[in-house]
Amino acid sequence: MSKTDEDTVRMFGTLSNAKTEIMNHWRSSNLNDDEGRINTDLMEAREFKYPNSINGLLGCKAAQLQLGQTGHWDYYDLVQKTHLTEARDIGDKEILYDLAEELDMDRDEFIKDFNSDKVKEMVEADIKLARRLRVNSVPTIIINNKIKIPGAVSYDKLRELVLSEMN
Repeated sequence: MSKTDEDTVRMFGTLSNAKTEIMNHWRSSNLNDDEGRINTDLMEAREFKYPNSINGLLGCKAAQLQLGQTGHWDYYDLVQKTHLTEARDIGDKEILYDLAEELDMDRDEFIKDFNSDKVKEMVEADIKLARRLRVNSVPTIIINNKIKIPGAVSYDKLRELVLSEMN
């Protein structure tokens, strides 16, 4: 989970290496998406550097302050579509501010929250929890604090793992 460019370089050596590795991840993930929503060709063709995750995380928390958990996840879904399908630069705060308006949020309040210490603290708390749980990729699913499923897996494999945990 890369939070800043420095984190990305630490993980991958260079930003260019990161983009290559992340594109491979998304190509693999797209194999498990029946709708083929991840447009890796367009993502790779874009000139902007591959965005780190911090602005999207801040946006989700700012959306949560205005609209609760439903707003958090609606905003998350819109960020994912913007990033993975439309291949727009989600590192650009203005794009993220525009997404808040698409969900009928108050833009000025969203911007204030997005840049607030409270939202930064909320994100830091999530990052600390992820580190404690040893989550280092998105997506990761944890079932009953025992089974950790990192990366994209097929529906059948996910169903098998969940059902085995329920029995």
